[in-house]
Amino acid sequence: MQMIDAHPHRQRGTRGRRALLAVLAVTLTAWLGASYAQEERPAGSTGGTLVIGQLQEPASMVLAESSTPVSAQYYTAMLINEPLVKVDHDFNQVPGLLAEVPTVENGGVSEDYRVYTLRLREGVTWEDGTPVTADDIAFTWQWLIDPANVAYATHGWEKVESVEVVDPQTAVVTLTEGFAFWLDEAVINMGIAPKHALEGVSKDQFNQRPIGNGPFKLVEWRVGDVLMFERNDNYYRGPAYLDRVVVRIIPDTNALAAAVMAGDVHMAIGLLTSNVPQLQSTAGVEVVTTTWPQLERIFFSQTVPGDTSTPHPILTDPAVRKALILSVNMDEILQTLYHGINPRGVNELQGTAWFNEELEPYPYDPDEARRALEEAGWVDTDGDGIREKDGVRLHLTHSTTAGNRPRESMQAIMQQAWADVGIEVEIQNYPAPSFFGGWEGVAWGRRYEMAQFSNGVFAINPNLSDWWHSDAIPVPEKPFGNGHSGWSNPRVDELLDEHRRGVTPERAAEILDEVQRIIYDDYAMFPLFQAATIFAIRQEVQNVNPTQFGAQAGLFWDAYNWSLGR
Repeated sequence: MQMIDAHPHRQRGTRGRRALLAVLAVTLTAWLGASYAQEERPAGSTGGTLVIGQLQEPASMVLAESSTPVSAQYYTAMLINEPLVKVDHDFNQVPGLLAEVPTVENGGVSEDYRVYTLRLREGVTWEDGTPVTADDIAFTWQWLIDPANVAYATHGWEKVESVEVVDPQTAVVTLTEGFAFWLDEAVINMGIAPKHALEGVSKDQFNQRPIGNGPFKLVEWRVGDVLMFERNDNYYRGPAYLDRVVVRIIPDTNALAAAVMAGDVHMAIGLLTSNVPQLQSTAGVEVVTTTWPQLERIFFSQTVPGDTSTPHPILTDPAVRKALILSVNMDEILQTLYHGINPRGVNELQGTAWFNEELEPYPYDPDEARRALEEAGWVDTDGDGIREKDGVRLHLTHSTTAGNRPRESMQAIMQQAWADVGIEVEIQNYPAPSFFGGWEGVAWGRRYEMAQFSNGVFAINPNLSDWWHSDAIPVPEKPFGNGHSGWSNPRVDELLDEHRRGVTPERAAEILDEVQRIIYDDYAMFPLFQAATIFAIRQEVQNVNPTQFGAQAGLFWDAYNWSLGR
């Protein structure tokens, strides 16, 4: 079966397209302010149980705290949570729980980007019949910023100064200062939490029987095995076609591919490029890819594992970061392990109109890696093949999610490449729930030295603040943000502060070009490749139309219309 690109007209960034983007932004603004007129529903069969196989198990069903669209706690939670605003297959922002998309033009956003007015739809209820109100919006803010709840991410709500409940349908959100990307962080593809069900109980208690407002409701969760959902008859758009959705946790990519090929599951999420050839040769299975800019990378922790106050004695040295990058032949790895499907990576904006085209993938140059280490004082003084400096052995750990075969194979290749230039690396992998488990996990809690996973700027607008501004670095007092490594730069902070206050498209291009250059020249991360999101869907499944926006979460944007053919 031929591979299908869910968004084949993807455009690469050019300077000319930046001007086009500015024109389009003006053209679309008026449309985005209008209330969403529901398009005619596609025909579908009513009834049946759809079975999804996915590699990762969610850690929470509270969509408002979910970290990134590539994590199971985000996309699985979309089955029971309706976002405030959604992004459809054509990149249109359309209201979900909100009656309209807030804009400056319709009065929903103040001129200084500090005040946002959120107007809920009339008649929307939680699955238990309780009305969804502006009190839930205010509660979501309070719940997310309360350290006792250990939210995985706060998505811009930490920037809020106050939430005024004007009436049951209207909440006025005032930020501490203007922030032009607040809708991208807090509203678009994000949900809210039910005050009546979550207030006064722990997150663990709530997740045993969560209350949502999406097309389905969770009725059973057998940890490590299966999640079972039933149709939510109180969903505001009406009943979903399907009676039930069953999510099976299959933590091995080859077993996941085998399950969809055998018909044991209808859809598979978490597949790898190595699975594609066999899937394409299987009758009755379609392979669908989406290509929203999603970067597989290695983060270099700037602090020692588990102690965010102590600088890392090795990885704070840019010469070491440079050597780790230049000593690996990524072109060979991508050809061997990824079948040439994934292009080399540079940064989060690669493939968008905001990418700095002067930047190219780092070269493979092990001789330069050795020279950089020698020049920085890292030498092998005892002849055992591993370098030292000031009594510190050049030993590091490399961590990722367990069970991901190509990543594990890549780790072995990298381990040897690093050893060849005098860097000793130990592999330490973790199950996905532990790896992505918020502040208590490996990635956000910075309990690693080198951590490998994929993510990206999942927003319509190119905001890099949540990745590279110093206030995005997770710390115990503020355990959120995507500055996983703890890297920071004063000039980057200065530029991103200006950018998020709201600037012209021309100035935004200048700012983003300089930020990208600083990150690149400091070897702040190891960009590996642009990750393709791969789904396998059996032909009997109808009305599954993944959007390129949001990686894995792009599959779930319209689960309401999924159905099974007879």
